[in-house]
Amino acid sequence: MRYLIGAILLFVSPVFALETGGRYDFFCDHGQDIFNAELAGEDAKYYYVKLSVSVSKLAIEKKTVLRTILKAPPPTAAASKTGRRIAFGVLGGLGLASGRLADFAALSPAATVFATYRQNERWSIVGRADFLRFASGNAALRFLSFSAGLRFDPAWQFPGFRIFSALSLGSALVSASSEDFSEQNFAPVVIFCVGAERNLTEKLSAVATVDASYIYDKQTFVLVPALRLGVSYRL
Repeated sequence: MRYLIGAILLFVSPVFALETGGRYDFFCDHGQDIFNAELAGEDAKYYYVKLSVSVSKLAIEKKTVLRTILKAPPPTAAASKTGRRIAFGVLGGLGLASGRLADFAALSPAATVFATYRQNERWSIVGRADFLRFASGNAALRFLSFSAGLRFDPAWQFPGFRIFSALSLGSALVSASSEDFSEQNFAPVVIFCVGAERNLTEKLSAVATVDASYIYDKQTFVLVPALRLGVSYRL
């Protein structure tokens, strides 16, 4: 009876050309069906499939296959190169004052929230929000900036790491306050950074960056280098 059913299935559902990297169910005339197997290759007589990363290739004789069902297509070239496109992350660290700002306060906590959208293997769009706060006694100077730009991943990479650089432009809300004084204004900001990522899981990465924020001010040269560490999560 099984051979009769198999002949009918073979007639109505022929085995079409299969794509390497796709996952298939194989229905065979000897009753030993194989489910959700990744096609690793084929020749004139056999399909070679992998059931898991820890199992070596298994050969399936083509003439025994009655039909196949596609469970998952092979990953596209773009997906295999760029991986997950959207990522969010948080960074924390220290900013170092320079110029006249260093006379007021030398260090500042530095916090960043960012998002990236990968366009291709090399380029990504990046958006970020950054916060710095320099304080001396009762006086404080705060910078809250929002910027957008591009990230570049070079072709050469260190094993296990993704090296990148990024440049973004935007605007910063500059807030100065003391016991008897308070003022706010906006100023253009340019942020350049270099960094490295290392995968912790399929979606989670550790991130380290060294960056420099230039905030334009007519009276004071404001350049704040910063070291930041954090994580990013790919959707």
